[in-house]
Amino acid sequence: MSSQQNNYVLIVDDDPMFRLMLDRFLCREGFAVLQAESGEEALQSFAAQPALIVLMDANMPGMSGFSCCEQLRLLPGGEDVAVLMLTALDDESFVDRAFSAGAMDYLTKPVHWAVLRNRLHYISQIRRAQNAQRASDVRKSAILNSALDCILTVDACGGIQEFNPSACRTFGYSLEEVTHGCGIGTLVPELGVLNRGAALPETILNTLRETTALRNDGSTFPVEMSISWSEIDEGGFYTLILRDIAARKRAEQDLELAATVLANTVEAVMITDTQNRIQSVNPAFTEITGFSEEEVVGQTPAVLSSGRHDRGFYKALWQSLQQQGRWQGEIWNRRKDGSTFPEWLSINSVLDSKSGEVSCYIGLFSDISTRKAYEENIWRQANFDTLTQLPNRNHFKTRLSESVKTAQSKCEPMALMFIDLDRFKEINDTLGHSQGDRLLVEAARRLRNCVREADLVARLGGDEFTAILPGLSAGSGVVDVGQRILAAMAEPFELISGEPSFISASIGITIYPEDAEEVDTLLSYADMAMYRSKEQGRNQLTLFQSEMAENLRRRVRMEGEKWQPGQVLFPAVSDRACQQE
Repeated sequence: MSSQQNNYVLIVDDDPMFRLMLDRFLCREGFAVLQAESGEEALQSFAAQPALIVLMDANMPGMSGFSCCEQLRLLPGGEDVAVLMLTALDDESFVDRAFSAGAMDYLTKPVHWAVLRNRLHYISQIRRAQNAQRASDVRKSAILNSALDCILTVDACGGIQEFNPSACRTFGYSLEEVTHGCGIGTLVPELGVLNRGAALPETILNTLRETTALRNDGSTFPVEMSISWSEIDEGGFYTLILRDIAARKRAEQDLELAATVLANTVEAVMITDTQNRIQSVNPAFTEITGFSEEEVVGQTPAVLSSGRHDRGFYKALWQSLQQQGRWQGEIWNRRKDGSTFPEWLSINSVLDSKSGEVSCYIGLFSDISTRKAYEENIWRQANFDTLTQLPNRNHFKTRLSESVKTAQSKCEPMALMFIDLDRFKEINDTLGHSQGDRLLVEAARRLRNCVREADLVARLGGDEFTAILPGLSAGSGVVDVGQRILAAMAEPFELISGEPSFISASIGITIYPEDAEEVDTLLSYADMAMYRSKEQGRNQLTLFQSEMAENLRRRVRMEGEKWQPGQVLFPAVSDRACQQE
């Protein structure tokens, strides 16, 4: 009802003059007035417009005021209306019958206007207070019913008085089950002292605490609980607010576990926001980079940039993150002390579970310096001679194939040189292997000094060396290089103090593509030319000539063997090297 409807007074009397008098009186008192001359009309009027107060004549033709009052109570809104019964009679039977019919009070005729005035205003105040209380109860009930927390009221002996729907769902009890014999100790064992007649200690009132609760199925779960005490005439009651924190506890445990893993993992972890600003790092990050968390939070990962990668590298990285949600690969970064190091980095995009948008990025990386050094060491062992640190046979063959392809693509010549040390076996046998090794190391150093930076000098084994000289031909300086090598090898070698040792070198040279275009053929031709230098007295160089191959063909034919281009015509270099070593 509106406030105006709550101010209506319905006059029900068969005396029109009396109704008129009451109408004028009520209007002066500020009430809105409705009239009916019979019980039947009163019911129709009330159904159309409920009133706050009904002044009902007890004795009317047809339906009496008592019967009308009883039926009025059955109409919508009738249970709340205040009925004041009017009669000329003043005896106990009338009073009993009036109250039995549902009247709130009665007055005898003739009406004493001052008494009526006060009765009406008193009833009006009571009804408004009742309506306000009812509205308050409705709001309270709405709060209790919609609250996600469990809300309970418990008397001083632990009996449950109120139990909201959330509590029913959480504990698995109906309202009837808990309000008829189920004490609070059944739900919250810690509060069982109430059921044993003891009061709760003051220390647990008006504080937020965690405890264990018990469901109807016997399972336990953690709750967050607050308790307050309210005094009333009946002795007071406790109000409990409980929140199931099992999910929160699991989340906290998961976070704690994640934090423990993060703190103890050997991989560095870096978390950035969508603006690429660092939000958090783990201890391994500090150990690897030297930067503390305080120094990098709020900055971008560029604080680690080594300067070794160009913009294209980082552009491709971000494209992979945006398109695939992840990127991984090798990257060089910088430590706090300025030193650079290689790392294996994995970056993943983390999506928000609700929006599906990227919420942050997680980067994990490890320092792979040791692994890189190990790999480089393995590679060097496989590709370089351990004594002279020159490229070995495998590396030489790979580089020779690459050099031939490069020369072919650039349409330029390339010289291949075989170098064999003369009389090395004599020194090695006479002075010992350690002095022989010392001579080989010095010979390798002199060879490197005789060629250009772009040239490659390799040790095939024993006292045999090779040199790849891109861009040189017979008429463009290769002979000058060979003469420098001969001169360098002729210089004395200080192997034993005061006793210099002397050796020389025999060199064979072939030119691509003038002599041959195939790698194996070039090797054979250089070997032939080197052996021609040996045959002609050593300590000299020989350029390959086509008649050398022709003489070999003739010799092979005489021996009944078939020769193919590229076939090694002399004993394999590896075999000779092994024999000399």
